[in-house]
Amino acid sequence: MQTRRRAGSRECYQKILEIKPQLQAQVKDYLNQVDLREKADLQEKEAQEALDSGTNAAVTTKNLLEILSKPDQIPLFYAGGIEVLTDMMKDCTERTLFRTHSGFSIISENEVIRRCFSTAGKDAVEETVCVSVLRLWQAVCSENEENQRLLVLRPDTGQLLPSLLASRVPNIRQQTLALLLQLAQTENGRSLIMGHLDLTGLLEALVSFLDFSDKKANSAMGLLTDLALEERFQVWFQASLPDVLLALTGVLHDPTDVPVWHKAIWFPDILKRDPKVTNTSALCQCIAIMGNLSAEAATRRQMSASEEFGDACLGLMVFQLF
Repeated sequence: MQTRRRAGSRECYQKILEIKPQLQAQVKDYLNQVDLREKADLQEKEAQEALDSGTNAAVTTKNLLEILSKPDQIPLFYAGGIEVLTDMMKDCTERTLFRTHSGFSIISENEVIRRCFSTAGKDAVEETVCVSVLRLWQAVCSENEENQRLLVLRPDTGQLLPSLLASRVPNIRQQTLALLLQLAQTENGRSLIMGHLDLTGLLEALVSFLDFSDKKANSAMGLLTDLALEERFQVWFQASLPDVLLALTGVLHDPTDVPVWHKAIWFPDILKRDPKVTNTSALCQCIAIMGNLSAEAATRRQMSASEEFGDACLGLMVFQLF
C-alpha cells in the first residue's frame, strides 16, 4: 500500500514539474524525500527479517540496546556498552535496528549521559562517555540517511553539536568535527545541518579551529567552505549578519580565554595568535570564505561598517606577514 502511495506521489510531483518548471527545486526536494522514505522502509523490512531469523549481529544489537536502557548506572557502564555497540555497527542491518529499537532515544534521553555532555571536560570519565557517544553516532549514521535525519532532528542536537565542536577537550572537538564532516558529505546531510543546527554557534566553532596547526584546521575550513557554497547558507549569513559579525569578531581577535568585552575593543590581542601554531593554509581558506560571503554589496557595507570586525580581519592579514 505504501509503495503504491509513493509511486502516486512521485507521479503527481512529476506532473507538477511539467506544468510549472520553475518549481524544479521544490519538486526535486520532495522527490528526494519520497526516495529516502522508501529506502528507509526497505532497510527496516530487511533488518526485521534478520532479527526474526535470529542473526547473531541483529540479536546482539537488540540485546545491547536493552542493556543500555537501564537507568542510573555509573558512567563507565554506559561508555563500555556504547563502545561494544559501536563495534556492532558494521552494516546497514545493525544501523537500522539501532533506529527501530529506539537507539537515539535510549542514548540521548539517558540522564547520566546527558550530565556528562553538560559537564564534559571536568574529568576523564565524562570525556570518555562523550567521545563514546560521538563515535557511536558516526557509526550509526554512516551511509544511513534516515539515521542522520533522526539524529539531527532531535530537539537538543541543534545546540549540542556546535557546543561540543567548541569544547575545550580536543578529543571531543575532533570527534564532533568528524561527525559533521560525515553529515556534510551529501546534499541531504548539508541540508540537515543548515536547517536544524545553530549556524552562528557552528560558524564560530569552525573558525576557532584556526588555533590548530594540524589538519583539523584544514578539515574545519573545508567543511565551512562546503556550507558557504550552499545558497541556503548564504541567505542565512546575510540575514543574520549582525550576530555573525559579533561572533566572528570574538573568535578572530583572540584565541585565549579573554573576556568577550575585552576581545571586542583591544586590537593588540590579534597579535597574540601564535604564527608557529596556526595553520597558514587554513587561515587563507578562512579569508577566502569571508571574501566569497561578502560578494553582495549590502553585505560588504555592513561588514565594513563594523570597526571591530574590520580590526579582526586586518589582524588576519597582518598575521600573514609573520
